[in-house]
Amino acid sequence: MKKQILCVILTVITVLSAFAALAPCAGAIITPYKTGDTITLGSYPQTLVTDAALIKKLNSASAAPQTYQYYAGDGSYGSMKLQSYMYYKDATVDGVKYRAINITKYRPDRTFDEFIDGGYQKDHDFETNKLYWFRFDPVEWTVLDPEKGLLISKYVLDSQAFQNVVYQVSDGVEEGYYYDEEYGRYRYHYASYVYTNDANGTVFSNRYDTSTIRTWLNSTFYNTAFTAAQKKMIVPQTLTTPDFDSESGVSYTTTDNVYLLSSEQANDPSLEKTDRWGDTYSIISTGNTDYARAQGHSGSDYSSYTNWLLRSPGSNSGIVKSFGSYETTTYTFKTSSGVRPVITVNFNDKKGGDVDGDGQITASDARLALRICVNLTYVPDERKLFADVDGSGDVTAADARLILRYSVRLENDSALSRFLTPQNNLTGEVEQSKKKFLGEKTVGAGKKLSLGESHVKRLGLFFRWKSSNPSVASVEQDGTVTAHKKGFACVYLTNGFSRYYYYINVLNSLQERIYALQNKYPSGYYWNAHTKSSKYPAVSEIPCSDHSSGQYAYCIGQCAGFSYLMSNEVFGNAPIYRNLKVQDIKIGDYVRCLPHHSVFVIDRVNKGEIVGYDMYEDQNYTAWADEITICECNWDCRCGISWGRTIYLDNLSIDSYESFSRYK
Repeated sequence: MKKQILCVILTVITVLSAFAALAPCAGAIITPYKTGDTITLGSYPQTLVTDAALIKKLNSASAAPQTYQYYAGDGSYGSMKLQSYMYYKDATVDGVKYRAINITKYRPDRTFDEFIDGGYQKDHDFETNKLYWFRFDPVEWTVLDPEKGLLISKYVLDSQAFQNVVYQVSDGVEEGYYYDEEYGRYRYHYASYVYTNDANGTVFSNRYDTSTIRTWLNSTFYNTAFTAAQKKMIVPQTLTTPDFDSESGVSYTTTDNVYLLSSEQANDPSLEKTDRWGDTYSIISTGNTDYARAQGHSGSDYSSYTNWLLRSPGSNSGIVKSFGSYETTTYTFKTSSGVRPVITVNFNDKKGGDVDGDGQITASDARLALRICVNLTYVPDERKLFADVDGSGDVTAADARLILRYSVRLENDSALSRFLTPQNNLTGEVEQSKKKFLGEKTVGAGKKLSLGESHVKRLGLFFRWKSSNPSVASVEQDGTVTAHKKGFACVYLTNGFSRYYYYINVLNSLQERIYALQNKYPSGYYWNAHTKSSKYPAVSEIPCSDHSSGQYAYCIGQCAGFSYLMSNEVFGNAPIYRNLKVQDIKIGDYVRCLPHHSVFVIDRVNKGEIVGYDMYEDQNYTAWADEITICECNWDCRCGISWGRTIYLDNLSIDSYESFSRYK
């Protein structure tokens, strides 16, 4: 079979050779895009799922809910607190990823506002205590500067406040009459304030470098939207943003992977076009997505001029600039502000020769280039640039021949240097089509697990087992895994051309006792006084449905009771040690999260610890912050049980006295 394939390839090369000789490589790097073009990179939840059959299928998918890091308060500045009132979970069905959200209370329009029965989410017809699913769609980006690789998302993708925590601080001058020497008379000075993100009044709330939107863009959005391979295409940018007082001459420098446009960039005259009626419009005017509206964005789905945040400060410390069809301003604490992420990519990493745009250079590309040169097919001009690999200015048989020689490794990377920065994906890399995920295994530390019985015999002697984290789990050549300590490892079977992967989660002895309780109190069931499940007698299959004036009763105390029960199930009558600090939280601790929710800790991971494996890049990835994983009850306000939600410790506030450990 291999000889037959080689013969076919050589025959095609011979046919192509008859058209033209190989032309020399020449010319400078050329970007295939122009200002206003649309490209796709990454994915993000965008489109609301409305198909009833698909919704039913998604609702049965198993996934642990997580809490959005959203705020609410009592209506006064500085009162905002992290509260659990909006939840999400991700699931993959038929190879497509989706995100569900559950709004138990409508998101306040200002981060310090109280909850009300309304707001933009209700205006957009999203109801409380109902599950909505959104499809992860490819993110479309508008090219703003093709030479620099500057891109902005084509649509408003989300809705977030520029700064979550805002204080109103007096400027230090009391209200009253003061003698004005310039005018020679007394004048009345009204009270004035500055808006800051600290109670001491030292850091203005519209400073981009300290803003929570900057953190959100470079952590939550960045890690949700892009794979490890896609992240490598993004070039970090050093940005300078001025202080709101333009006369101060003060500016702040940041280096970001994802950021917001500045006022100057948004108002760039080169982005303006004239329609057929002679009216001027900006090519970056846009609408929003279903998901952005579900998050509380103020824009309507039919509006092509919906507003979105800029990073430039406004005329006082409490506002920033925003843009729609023209520039305006908004308060930093408004949760209804649209977010359009901005990234910079290196277009030089685009593959010349990849004529069909599938990310690979194959004989199919050579065939397509040949069809272009003899006018047997049509492709857009920007794709023709990918076919003109020799820099002649036209697509010829010489290009097709060069692409084919490159695809069968008869030419090296330098053959396409006009279009490429040096690529390193040709040697030692396993094609994605030859990678297969075989499953996830859980094993206790100090124990062994056998994986090799079927695979080693079937695949033969040329495959070898390897571990991505041998200090946690090592693997022998017969497929026997030895679990050494708590943590994560990927073990895989490879011959250099194909790989078969297992994910190994190693639990310590305490976690083994904890995770065994999932067989008694499983996710998706309810801890209440309703009829008990025949399969799991300790829980119910029926959610709590008590109502009062159309509102769910919130089952006060259920979360605390369940977490205390879990603690007793694991530790029995062991002593309780209170005054727990956030940084000291360990596996098995009972944590009272402010303002009013209790959880039981089932895992603790520190920043930098290996927590997963990227099969696309074949490398470990690590936790970007200290985090805990929990089990809990009443997350849905209906006594629901959930295992597996993650909470980042830098976003966690707890009642130290009510929280406790059962061991010192």
